[in-house]
Amino acid sequence: KLIAAGADFSEVYLTFQEYSEKPMKDGKRWGKPLAALLGAFKAQMELKIAAIGGKDSMSGSFEDIDVPPTLVSFAVTTENIKNIVSPEFKKAGRKVVILKPEYNADNLPDTASLLEVYNLVHSLVESGKAAAVYTPTIGGVAEAVLKMAMGNGIGFDFADVSLKDIFGYSYGSFIIELNDDTDI
Repeated sequence: KLIAAGADFSEVYLTFQEYSEKPMKDGKRWGKPLAALLGAFKAQMELKIAAIGGKDSMSGSFEDIDVPPTLVSFAVTTENIKNIVSPEFKKAGRKVVILKPEYNADNLPDTASLLEVYNLVHSLVESGKAAAVYTPTIGGVAEAVLKMAMGNGIGFDFADVSLKDIFGYSYGSFIIELNDDTDI
């Protein structure tokens, strides 16, 4: 979402907060936070992104109640206000495109491809070629376009897009309203 707002990914940092049930002498309970942190470390190494802080809350228990094992990560950065773009469509009739990374066998974005998409989105925003940018979440492209269209009462017609592409997951992708004469 930071990239969609106009941030440069090379200036983004993470922070972590982990919660887990009291481990006691159960190896499986000890393994849950370890697995989560190893996954976070793998993501950091692949994306070449640092964590600048965090807090662990290992004993997430009260009497007989355990908290669900959870790892929360926040991404933070700063950006020049001239590079910030909002998500709502700005003008009817403009070209809208979707930029998607390649996906691996597990249907996760390929890291190198994802970083290329991040850099392309940032360059479009920084150069003034992107009027609006939004990144789909669990509702897919359909939800993203709906939210972009509602902002200023501008409608939208899909062309040459399958129902799977409209309603399926599209993590790591961006929907971009291009300024008038921009082409990618």
